[in-house]
Amino acid sequence: MIEFVFVLIESEEEGNLGAAARALNTMGHTDLRLVRPKADHLSGFAMAMAHGSQHILESASVYDTLADALHDTEIACATTARHRQQKYQYVPIRDLPHLLRDRGQLQRVAIVFGGERSGLNAKDIDQCDLVTTIPQSSLN
Repeated sequence: MIEFVFVLIESEEEGNLGAAARALNTMGHTDLRLVRPKADHLSGFAMAMAHGSQHILESASVYDTLADALHDTEIACATTARHRQQKYQYVPIRDLPHLLRDRGQLQRVAIVFGGERSGLNAKDIDQCDLVTTIPQSSLN
């Protein structure tokens, strides 16, 4: 069974960090990794938004670089709501499980999200193996 890790790069909103922890916990995931966070994931507001998922925030690892956060993953999937001019391997989110299954025995896969205002930059995307598009309506 594949273990998923969720990497948030340059998160700017404490409330979003708490909400992310709550979403991970609701889906049965526990591995949250923060890269260059701009918001405090241990703030009172983040903890309040986590609502029963504070343990996810408390155990979140913080890294200076995306490469460090991906150190033990086999595949990193950058996420975006829009296609970019650069040529990347885009995989619709609904096709991602099939692609991962076809890759064989994977242990750990990273799902990488950018900051709330600007998303992922090209340098961070280039460190990922593929790009998946997640329609914002599917996140509600």
